[in-house]
Amino acid sequence: MKILYIAYASSPYGGSEEAVGWNLPLAMSQNLDNDVHLITKIEQKEAIEDYSSKHPELRLHVHYCDIPSLYKKVYKGYLYPGRHGIWLKRVAPMVHDLDEHYHFDVIHQIAPVEFRSLIELGETDAVKVSGPQGGAEYAPKPLNKYLRPVALFEMIRRCSNWLIIHKPSFRKAYRSFDMHLFANKESRQYFIDHGIDASNDIVKTEVGCWPEAWREHQRTDHEVPHILYVGRYIPRKGVELLLDACAVLKEQGFTKYELRMCGWGHLEQKLRDEVAQRDLMNNVTVLGEIPYTEMAEQYAWADFFVMPSVREATGVVLAEAMQNGLGVVTFNQVGATIALNDKVCNYVKTQDGAKGFAKAMREWSEHPEMRPDMQNIKACFESLTWPRRAEYYMHLYEKLINGKHEEKA
Repeated sequence: MKILYIAYASSPYGGSEEAVGWNLPLAMSQNLDNDVHLITKIEQKEAIEDYSSKHPELRLHVHYCDIPSLYKKVYKGYLYPGRHGIWLKRVAPMVHDLDEHYHFDVIHQIAPVEFRSLIELGETDAVKVSGPQGGAEYAPKPLNKYLRPVALFEMIRRCSNWLIIHKPSFRKAYRSFDMHLFANKESRQYFIDHGIDASNDIVKTEVGCWPEAWREHQRTDHEVPHILYVGRYIPRKGVELLLDACAVLKEQGFTKYELRMCGWGHLEQKLRDEVAQRDLMNNVTVLGEIPYTEMAEQYAWADFFVMPSVREATGVVLAEAMQNGLGVVTFNQVGATIALNDKVCNYVKTQDGAKGFAKAMREWSEHPEMRPDMQNIKACFESLTWPRRAEYYMHLYEKLINGKHEEKA
């Protein structure tokens, strides 16, 4: 099967969306019957060429697309997503030329993982697939207060979503695809609520991991439980909610735990200041950014993982928690309920907010026997492996191709 993937972010050494954009094409290319191509941004070239030099067996054909430097100067920070549309417009003629040469069976856009950045493709005999995509999920009302510092951005995002989903050209592009996958039920429902028939589209997590990443973890519960957070220090990741939860535990007189917060973002200094002001220094450490390749030590240190995001498409760190044998405390919303299950999660009801999160953290801290057993974590991990995901997509592609041939007949 000849497959072309489009992924704005794609890196063999990255996490989050870069990992999604790289690992699915890589997994599909390991099937010797497949001829797999990938288009990604020029900034990924150095990392991909370094990986290729170390893996001469690589069968993935990579093509690069750049945008003018002027747009890079304009679209940065909160405006960064503006690059996506410009990049996709420059990718579209590349797709046309490559398709004319290779005659692809499938063209699949996998990143950006947000519905607003949907490529407009011309006529092609290939099956066209997008996703899994999110971007239409919103913070539940009880958690909205944590987004007040970025209220203007959130309002712009809501307006942008509404404008785009009602834009005739977007609807035309959407209808031109044979299948859309959504990263969470909330995003699919948003389409249905705005008059787009997405009822037959699939909800499928975008996260994954490699089988060899699993180790037979022999964890020993620490007398003082070790809790790990990994992610950006920005409002929607719930980092301030997490400190509120720690403050609740302090009020309750419970201080028998250690929390490490690994990440990066503009709230880093504010978090350190709040830890000091709230007298949480004995329990919470804001470590700052740690290279992705050095995170194994932090995962090995932990007893369980927390993902307090108030708004999240899925959270690629969930797969990392699974491959490192860690149960997860998180809210019962969006992609976390698609990627994982209640056998490996201590789900917190969104209406319970920081108090509910504190309660869940305390439960697993005081009662190690309530944490997931390794057998359930491994089963969840295996369901997320990239070879398993590749099998799923092969079946999906074959079904869509056969359906297209039947329509022509």
